[in-house]
Amino acid sequence: MTVPIATKAPETGEPPPSLGKGKATQDRLLRLPQILQHYLPVSRSTFYNLVKNGEIDPPIKITERASCWWESGILAYIAKQEARS
Repeated sequence: MTVPIATKAPETGEPPPSLGKGKATQDRLLRLPQILQHYLPVSRSTFYNLVKNGEIDPPIKITERASCWWESGILAYIAKQEARS
């Protein structure tokens, strides 16, 4: 499944922060609204299908009702999609 990828953050116009290329950055946890707004402009159902199909790592439960994903996992998925195109 091919999904569009956000290449620029809307508020700054700069690319999302990346891990790799020799840069030491801290990995952080992202909530679903952050991911859908700044990284992957897809619907919630499409995002959860990507998780279900193993293309994106499963979430980390931080409370009973709150889940997060590691930024590095989201960026790895984006990098893999960019390499395909």
